Amino acid sequence: MPRVSVGDVEIHYCLDDFTEPWKESGVILMHHGYCRNSKFWNPWVPKLAGKCKVLRFDVRGCGESSIPPEGYSWSVEQLAKDALGLIDKLGIQKVHWVGEASGGIMGILFTASYPDRVSSLVICDTPLKFGSQQFSDYSMGQEDPGAALQKMGFKEWCAKTMGHRIDRSKADPKLVQWVESEMLKTPEHVAKSLIRIFARADVSPLLPKIKIPTLVLASSKRTSDWLSHLRVMKEHLPHAHFEVFDDVGPGLHLVIPDRCTSAVLKFLGKIG
Repeated sequence: MPRVSVGDVEIHYCLDDFTEPWKESGVILMHHGYCRNSKFWNPWVPKLAGKCKVLRFDVRGCGESSIPPEGYSWSVEQLAKDALGLIDKLGIQKVHWVGEASGGIMGILFTASYPDRVSSLVICDTPLKFGSQQFSDYSMGQEDPGAALQKMGFKEWCAKTMGHRIDRSKADPKLVQWVESEMLKTPEHVAKSLIRIFARADVSPLLPKIKIPTLVLASSKRTSDWLSHLRVMKEHLPHAHFEVFDDVGPGLHLVIPDRCTSAVLKFLGKIG
């Protein structure tokens, strides 16, 4: 995977293209979730790269991208600028944004901030903010998720909260182990900073700004917080497509990648 300089960071990315070269095709930008990396999209790429070019990248501090030092001032706005800088450097005018979990939060923020750079939006397993139950689940009896991670250490905190990220009853145990091992490659100071900014993020006020075709991939086997977010999305995104899975919980993009990619391809086919 090559790297490109974007401001103060080197972004590690991969651009897969198995489209018919004599035809025009769009670009799907895939944004991973909290402390993950571009490899989390591996099951999706073979299905999508024949339809569109597929651009995956590692968020700063994750995967093979540059690691900011301790004390760096993190913000979701800066992460959005990183994505913008990446597509600028690659000469890409518009993308179909596909984001999982916090990558979906970033998709809503990016679309609201740079509406002329996004053709469509797909959000998978994405809350609008940390609701009370999710906040409690990740706080583990501490003041907030950041305090829990600080007290327990990233390894223990990650292991004890893994069931909120992936449906253990449906996932191959080897997949769960792989997810944990990949997440733990993220430096602990980065993990602490990222959980703090995403625990505070709330993109629900931005929904009325989303005017492009949107697909929401979600599970009905989630807490009341998550289901309330779905209702808010349906209210403020009246023309969005919703694919709600009743037989699997968190971690849709990894547990049922074929069903997710089929829904994305159907969606892209409808919007042309």
